[in-house]
Amino acid sequence: MIVIERDGRFVVITGWRAWLLVAVAVVVTTAVLAALAFLVIGIAVSMVAFVLIIMPAVVIVALVAWFFQPRRA
Repeated sequence: MIVIERDGRFVVITGWRAWLLVAVAVVVTTAVLAALAFLVIGIAVSMVAFVLIIMPAVVIVALVAWFFQPRRA
């Protein structure tokens, strides 16, 4: 049973309509949480890829540049 108050009047939803509303609410909530979970996982994978691939490449390029720069007297 679902009870909604609108403009001071109570609307009572029972039976199959209440089950349908609850089922729709569960599906929508699950979809929103799944979308947020995939977003967070995508951000985490991107950050790990950045740390494990791009950062070592930047360090290697910096070391090579440091190795080939002219010596100071």
